[in-house]
Amino acid sequence: MDKWRSYCSGIGICLILIAVIGICALHDQIYMWSLGDISDRYRQAMNAYREHDYDEARNQFIPLAGIDSASYAQYLLGDMYYRGLGGSTDYEKAFALFEKSGKAGNTNACNNMAFMYAYGYGVSENLSKARRYFQYAAQQGNAQAQLGLGNLYRLGLGVARDYREAIQWYRRSASHGDSDAMNNLGYMFFNGFGVSPDVATALFWFRKSAAVGNPVAQYNIGVAYSLGKGVEMDLSVCASWLEKSALQGNAPAQYNLGRMYYWGKGVVRDSAKAMLWYRAAAGQGHVKAAESFIRIEENIQAEELDSVFFLDMQVRR
Repeated sequence: MDKWRSYCSGIGICLILIAVIGICALHDQIYMWSLGDISDRYRQAMNAYREHDYDEARNQFIPLAGIDSASYAQYLLGDMYYRGLGGSTDYEKAFALFEKSGKAGNTNACNNMAFMYAYGYGVSENLSKARRYFQYAAQQGNAQAQLGLGNLYRLGLGVARDYREAIQWYRRSASHGDSDAMNNLGYMFFNGFGVSPDVATALFWFRKSAAVGNPVAQYNIGVAYSLGKGVEMDLSVCASWLEKSALQGNAPAQYNLGRMYYWGKGVVRDSAKAMLWYRAAAGQGHVKAAESFIRIEENIQAEELDSVFFLDMQVRR
């Protein structure tokens, strides 16, 4: 009798285990069934996202991201948390969603995870993991990851500094149309990092990047005109390039354009416009712009030394 009870008990446990395994295996399908028409939900979510109705997009994507196979929905929801679209910024939630999406092979999510590991957003800084995820996505042809991996080699973060390797990854990214990689190639050639200095090639890449609206490349062309390197020195042309960049929110361009208006370098001297651009840059945390704004506001005379106009190139991290 005891043997029979033990036998039945064993069978019961086995049946329970089989049922649990079956439920786990069908969990995704059961969850999808509970959501109703998935295609319609996804269509509504994407429409809201495209129309920049991020509040609605978040609400629609949250249940969709719970589907194990919905890697793109997970990536987009993570991106909204990361950028604070449709609500507050939440790096931890963003990272968790990128991780889930990345495990399904989404290279954009892997790139974002790498960036967050590199700079410690929502997770402890880990340059080894940053390199690994950049490498994985870069080898799959992800242009942003190729740029990110190039930046690690340029800066020597998590790897030995290697300008030549950085250039190779920038080239691969630029071949996919990434304008930041184009700008960074220009930066490397302009400064002779990993290559012999070649201002003509640098300007080729800066112009190629600026042609698709890259504000950093626009700024760097302005810098070339301010220095007279590769082009004839012309502060008025410099000012026009800085303005293009400043209008896109580039704080260094806004600050230096303010300086040009304050001192009348390449433009007609105009303190009101100087104030406008100083304020814009200061609003983005540019310390020198904030100091210059206060100085004008309080009628403090700037030292003539401040009128010396020298700009540094910018590079995208």
